[in-house]
Amino acid sequence: MDKESLFLYKTNMDYFDDLQFLNFNHLKDYRLGIDRVFPDRYALNYAHDGHVFFRMDNEPAAVLEWPVAYWTWPGPRFRYGLASGPGGAWNHRYVAFSGARAERWRETGLMPVDRQAPPYAIVTEPQAFRADFDRMLDFLRGGPDKHAEAVLALEGLWVRLHKQPSTRAVFHPRYRDMQSLLNRVAAQPALPWDFRREAADMGMTPAHLRRLFRLFADGSPAAFAQRKRLEQAAHLLRETDMPVKHVAKACGMPDLHYFSKRFARHYALPPATYRRTFASPHA
Repeated sequence: MDKESLFLYKTNMDYFDDLQFLNFNHLKDYRLGIDRVFPDRYALNYAHDGHVFFRMDNEPAAVLEWPVAYWTWPGPRFRYGLASGPGGAWNHRYVAFSGARAERWRETGLMPVDRQAPPYAIVTEPQAFRADFDRMLDFLRGGPDKHAEAVLALEGLWVRLHKQPSTRAVFHPRYRDMQSLLNRVAAQPALPWDFRREAADMGMTPAHLRRLFRLFADGSPAAFAQRKRLEQAAHLLRETDMPVKHVAKACGMPDLHYFSKRFARHYALPPATYRRTFASPHA
C-alpha cells in the first residue's frame, strides 16, 4: 500500500473514532446485582435466558423474562439483578460505551432513551439477536483493528431492536406458542416444515397462522423459514470450508442453482463470493 492510500485508509477509519467501548463481556452464569448511577456511559444488555428484575430511579420494579434487551444511560439510578431464588443465574451479555456517536443515537431516537417508555424490550427473534451480539463481542475481542466492525455491529443491534415486529406482539395471547414455533424453525430451518399441520396442532386455521407470522416475524411462514435457511447457509459459508453444494443441501435447498439464486438475491453476492469476502479466519 502506497503512502497516499495508507493515509486515506487511516483517515476513513477515523470516522468510527467517535464511539469508545469501555467494557464488554458474556457471562453465562451471572448472579451479581447492579445498583448504581452511570455518570459517563451507556450500556446495552441482553439476557438470553433467566429472569431479571429491573428498576430505574423510583419507578416500580419490573421482572423481565428472557429473551430481553435492556439499556442504561448517564443520570438515572439503575438497579437490576437476579429475579429468581438462590442458586439461580442468567445468561448475561453486555457492552458499555460512550462518545459523540452514542449521543447522536440518543438524540435521533435510535437508542430509545425516554422516561415515558420502559428501557427494555422483549427480543422477538432471539437467535438472530444473540448471533449479532456475539459477533460484535468477537469484533471487540479483536482489538483496535476490529473497532470499525464493532461500531457497525452495535449500531446494527439498535436497528434490529427498532425493526423487529411490533412490541404489541409480546402481549398477544399466542405469544408463547408463536415464540416456540419461531424458535423451532430457526433452530432447524432445513426441515420440510408443514405449516398447515403446525396451524392444526395449535388449533387455528392456516390463514390465522399466516396473520400471526406477519405480526411476529414480519412475513409469511414460508418466507421466515427461507430466511432462516439462508442465514444458516451464510453462517456455514463464513465458518466452515464445506463445499457450496453441501451447504445448500445442509440448509434444505439441495438444488444448487436454486440455492445460489436465492442466496445471491438475499445477500447481493453469490455464495462463493460471499465466502471469499466474509470467511472467518478460524474457518
